Amino acid sequence: MLDYIFNLIGYRPAGGFDHNQILVIVIGICLGAYIIILIVNHFVHRAKIRNLEIAMARFPNYADVRYKIAEIYYNYGDYDNAAKYYKEALDIYPYNSSIRIKLAMLTLEHFKDEELAFKMFAEVRFAVDAEPRAKYIIDTYLKEKKIYEKFHAGHAGKNPQTA
Repeated sequence: MLDYIFNLIGYRPAGGFDHNQILVIVIGICLGAYIIILIVNHFVHRAKIRNLEIAMARFPNYADVRYKIAEIYYNYGDYDNAAKYYKEALDIYPYNSSIRIKLAMLTLEHFKDEELAFKMFAEVRFAVDAEPRAKYIIDTYLKEKKIYEKFHAGHAGKNPQTA
């Protein structure tokens, strides 16, 4: 099979192929493909951000655009910019529990500020009109992180809206 492929591209060493040559060729092709994928991913990421920034300029009071920009930065691993845009979205729409939860998760995981993250989780989790879905997401997330009991010990029973 390899002989057929290399004959098609016109590459054939005089003495035939040995296992090391085949391994080097396959690894080279894989690395080349990986680099191409990284480059394409970078340009796609930049295009998404650029398009959303245009929308943000046209609709400056639309929190969802900032939230989507934050999500792109978060998924790309740029946590500082993600936090910036989550906060901007919250400035526009402070009652959005999805944004608060994502910002709390980011604060806990990447900025390692457990106290602030717990405060943000508590504002959503123990609100008078807390959404059942938001409660479930927070509880499940904290249980996965094995800090559920610690969170509830420090924040259950307190209403952050009245405190």
